[in-house]
Amino acid sequence: MSSQDEVRKKVTEEILSTEETYVLGLETANAFFNLPEVRKILDSEIPGYNKFFAPILALNRSLLGTMRTLKRKNPDAPDSVIVEEAILQHAPQLKMYNNYLATYEKTLSDFTRLLETNKKFQKLHNNFFKDKNPANIASYLIMPVQRAPRYKLLLEELKKRVPVEHARYKNTQA
Repeated sequence: MSSQDEVRKKVTEEILSTEETYVLGLETANAFFNLPEVRKILDSEIPGYNKFFAPILALNRSLLGTMRTLKRKNPDAPDSVIVEEAILQHAPQLKMYNNYLATYEKTLSDFTRLLETNKKFQKLHNNFFKDKNPANIASYLIMPVQRAPRYKLLLEELKKRVPVEHARYKNTQA
């Protein structure tokens, strides 16, 4: 197996083994955002705070569902094939990570400021995350920033291997 194939295999295995935990992390942050009192504060203090986070959660729920469906329909298929096919199906939507990455620093700064200046928000935050691991919103907000390079690496590897005539070749160009 070539070193390029080894990298691809490692990336696909890592994505498959961590996708569920990743989605659970996104859902945890989303649950916090959707607490009525938190939503009220965020709507007034950080308008549009969930503009890019919610679509990423929806995308990754769908991606995870596709992986599960493919695995159920093809139980003997290697994990790398399952992940690659799911990524190819969702590749065009992965572009939405660019929007999140472009606004991440400001979003983090806004949340940090709010935690430092709004005692009610700080109390809601601390109560919600006291039994969670990680125990603060910043750790959840960075998850898509850390995840995006893994998808990009896999798409770059797939682009090199998927024949131009393949039905999903155009998805590798995402």
